[in-house]
Amino acid sequence: MNGFQSTFNNCNLTDANISHARLSEVNFDDCNLSNVNLSHTTFYDVYIEGSNLSNADFSNSHIKAMSGWSEANYTNVNFQNTLYLDPEYLPPDIDPNVAGLMFVGPETDLSGKDLINVDLSESELYSANLSNANLSGANLSEADLSDTNFTNSHLENTDLSDADLTNANFTNANLNNANLDGAIFDNTIMPDGTIRSDEEE
Repeated sequence: MNGFQSTFNNCNLTDANISHARLSEVNFDDCNLSNVNLSHTTFYDVYIEGSNLSNADFSNSHIKAMSGWSEANYTNVNFQNTLYLDPEYLPPDIDPNVAGLMFVGPETDLSGKDLINVDLSESELYSANLSNANLSGANLSEADLSDTNFTNSHLENTDLSDADLTNANFTNANLNNANLDGAIFDNTIMPDGTIRSDEEE
């Protein structure tokens, strides 16, 4: 495979702790990743063909783009509370609902979920329900969050820069130290109930 920034061939990472990582354009070719802790990790353009991921912990992670499952061993992988953008990036015989995976996309319901530090940048989350969710430290930059419900959600230190917040509802949400640079406000309900619409210059 070409186009990867990092390639690991026949590596042995058994029992390694790679939690809270951001893996982008990484190729694990015939690697042993059994019992690896990959919780709270973001996967983007990660390839795992021929690798052993048995008993690996993917809990609370975010699978943006990951391929090679059909040639990998994923026996007893923990997918609890793992987010995914598209079923094509999941193992072919996994039932997302049974495995505890959660879809991230338009009209998704993630109300009350623990999404601390999750990377949802550039995601299409319009009309989603994120009420009572904990998104502290999350990256929502450049995301389409129009018509999304953030009522009572925690957004402390969250990156909302350049996000589309048209018709979004932030009633009673905590936006303390959130980055709102470049965000689009149009008929947006703010935490105190006021309506914010920024005029274009």
